[in-house]
Amino acid sequence: MIRGEKRQTRIRAVTLQHFVQAWLAERLSDGRPFTVVAAIHTPALATPLRQRVDMPVMPELMAAHRRGDAGVGATVSRRAGSIRDLLAAGATVYACYSQAGHDALVECEQHAYATTRHVYPNLVDTPRKLPREEFEAQCGVTYLFGENRQSLTGCFAIRLPQAVDAQDGAAEARLIMTSSDETQFDACLDELESVLGLQIAPSLVYQARLDTPHDTRPDTRPDTRPDTRPATPRPGQPER
Repeated sequence: MIRGEKRQTRIRAVTLQHFVQAWLAERLSDGRPFTVVAAIHTPALATPLRQRVDMPVMPELMAAHRRGDAGVGATVSRRAGSIRDLLAAGATVYACYSQAGHDALVECEQHAYATTRHVYPNLVDTPRKLPREEFEAQCGVTYLFGENRQSLTGCFAIRLPQAVDAQDGAAEARLIMTSSDETQFDACLDELESVLGLQIAPSLVYQARLDTPHDTRPDTRPDTRPDTRPATPRPGQPER
């Protein structure tokens, strides 16, 4: 858990997120088997997906009292590049948000998102016909990763208010680091499914948690079952 003044709490949480995404992108690109499935679940479409990396940061992406803050603008720009690096490395990323929030976006925000989806087909658009308030408790990001799509056994997640909704005062960011053999792994995914109806590749994830491996050693025990096969006639003996 990260607690403190909201601005500092957010800076620490998103900085940690940036380093996690950078590590995941690097790991995907190093040639060894690795898979990442992520979900960004926020009331409005995620801030980095609304910002083009080759343009100045749009003021609409920042809380009104933070517009003009160079540090906040730099963070938004860095995050916009970081999520695209993860997509370029091959991660599957679900963008889950309230449809009402998307309808309220200005044209340049919608264009930035549409362009990103066109460039990266592994960005999965997942709007929900839910009020923004339904997203508040689960607002954040979840990363699942493992050696292949049948073994997504690691989980890192952050829960904190969306940047544009952040106000001054005390705040906390909840961090989740777990693996598929821990109950918190199930709880994290179950919350997303029960509240937002979001399933992050469930058939792939749950496959990694099925029973222990089967014993593949050959069975050397003698076969004591009666032989019911028909007898093979000897040479010169007529068949019955």
